[in-house]
Amino acid sequence: MTARVFMDALVGQVVGNITSLGSKLDLTSNSHLNAIAGSANLLLAEGLTLFQLRQIESDVRWKDHLGFQLALKLALSRRCCEAIAVPTTLTVVFAMYKETERMMSPKHHQYGEDFIRRKVEQLDWLCADLPLLSWQMEIVDDGCPDGSGAAASRVIESLRRQEQVQVHYLQDAIDQHHEVVTGLSAVEQSRKGGSVCLGLANAYERDPSATHYVCYTDADLSTHLGQLGLLVQPLVDQKALVVCGSRREPQSVVLKEGVRNERGKLFIFLWKKLLPQLNFLVDTQCGFKAFRADLLPHVLKQRLENQFAFDIELLLRTQLHQADQISKVGIGWIDSDALSTTTDLAPYLSMLKAIVAMYRQYVPQRADADAFAALIDDLNENEWEALLVEMTPFLASHNLTELLASREVTPERLRQASLSEVNQRETLKVE
Repeated sequence: MTARVFMDALVGQVVGNITSLGSKLDLTSNSHLNAIAGSANLLLAEGLTLFQLRQIESDVRWKDHLGFQLALKLALSRRCCEAIAVPTTLTVVFAMYKETERMMSPKHHQYGEDFIRRKVEQLDWLCADLPLLSWQMEIVDDGCPDGSGAAASRVIESLRRQEQVQVHYLQDAIDQHHEVVTGLSAVEQSRKGGSVCLGLANAYERDPSATHYVCYTDADLSTHLGQLGLLVQPLVDQKALVVCGSRREPQSVVLKEGVRNERGKLFIFLWKKLLPQLNFLVDTQCGFKAFRADLLPHVLKQRLENQFAFDIELLLRTQLHQADQISKVGIGWIDSDALSTTTDLAPYLSMLKAIVAMYRQYVPQRADADAFAALIDDLNENEWEALLVEMTPFLASHNLTELLASREVTPERLRQASLSEVNQRETLKVE
């Protein structure tokens, strides 16, 4: 049997094992998670090399098999970790705000994900029997009124993982005047960014070495942490400083529900007008990025942003600190919108206003960018919503590449769109 025939037969077997998962992949389900991990283990047990796994990944015949594609990502990630040749630590950071229900098991809440236990299991799987690789986790309570931090501590105690998993509180850091949160006087001023940056700083303080890689992710299970090796490989092999997981690469695997696509396209268009230094990136907001720990002091201190646009500031400061050291990797990402705190907040306009501040602080001013910056500065939420309603048909008829190349979306057109609802009301009054 030739190698190609063998691989085809093996893939066919694995796909057959998980076909029943279909497009309804549920990362909170034990049976689904076990099927995916079991499929990854089968690919690994057959001795497929990283090169062979990449060949399978590029084969279009398997693109529509979501469960298999995620299993393949896990197998690739594990092979990347097996290649690590020096003692290495992985730290995972995430913030929590109103996560007490999502922290529950699915048996105890309809939206429960038992996400701390799941994340621990995923990291255990990735690092199992790899003596050079260890992991830690830094969880930061972002001023949660529902006691997410205390609930997390109880889960960690029940798992007996207190040495590996630490819980911190943003309020404590503010009270102690920690330098990484000097821009905050109250937890209400943070929307994820302050807490994630505190977690990154805590990880660096514990281990500042260049073989310590610090990843931040979201509290939910959208991104399986078994994929962390995909981020680690460019840090090790390409000497990257930051690696961004992306949902918009050719090898990305995405299952997404919801209605945020057109808003997201316009958001990307506008921030690229302001910060062309990051034009090689598209998906800056994917909650799966890894940093070399010794970079962190250069990008965390004296930040402007503690809310949802903190990702872009960290990336921009990295690029300005040392150009062309940011890599991107296509990942598997399964939407977890049911309990999302960011969906309700719809933070695109506030993020754009924060990016305007970054533009003015960090990069040379340009006339074309100034016009977009002025527009964003002037918009209020009602005008932003009116703009989106007016522009949706145009945005829906253009993919992102077409939109970015278009000359039709000018500051003047967007300003008129933002006033469309006001103009309609005035017309009705006259009539």
